[in-house]
Amino acid sequence: MTKAIKEQVGFWAAMRKKLKAGVPILTILKEARERATNPSFAAALGTVATGLGSSCGMAETMAHHPDVFSRMTCRLVLIGEQGGMLEETIGQIVKGLRSGAYSVVKDRKPNPRREMAHFWRGCGWLMDAGIPLDEVLEILGKETAHSPLREAIRRVRKSVQGGKSFAEALAAFPRLFPDKVRRVVAVAECKEELHKAGLRIAATVERRT
Repeated sequence: MTKAIKEQVGFWAAMRKKLKAGVPILTILKEARERATNPSFAAALGTVATGLGSSCGMAETMAHHPDVFSRMTCRLVLIGEQGGMLEETIGQIVKGLRSGAYSVVKDRKPNPRREMAHFWRGCGWLMDAGIPLDEVLEILGKETAHSPLREAIRRVRKSVQGGKSFAEALAAFPRLFPDKVRRVVAVAECKEELHKAGLRIAATVERRT
């Protein structure tokens, strides 16, 4: 885990704790900006604080700093803001950053097996948060550091948009998504439990790294 990611983990964990204690978000952001050691992170927090002060959403202003906040992180913050469940989604962000699944691409080395684990964990967490599969694939395709996997995700998304099931779309890339994985996905689709399947597959991939 890089220093930049560690700082973000600390920030989000502290924010969740302070929100539970009733501390206003704007106060949390300003305090975090003053303590931040990474200049880019400090600048991003300053922008987010200014945006909130101007009645902009937190996720909306975070999106202006894609080198600091990943798309997955921004999307979960938006879900939290819209659903009044920011503490819960921040908890997922902390878990995702610790695992590496929610870190920005520039902070990750393109390790194929690790990127595959990130992909499946991202599928699990994002779909569990209620994000549709098409949007999940769009987000993860842009967040993947491994070029072959990134291209596969792009094409899988296109096939899903064309009417194929997720499992059927994955079958076009047997080396990346072997038969055993596709069977798990197919069963999960029938049970409407793709989020659970994503997390199980991620755990299996990680045990092999």
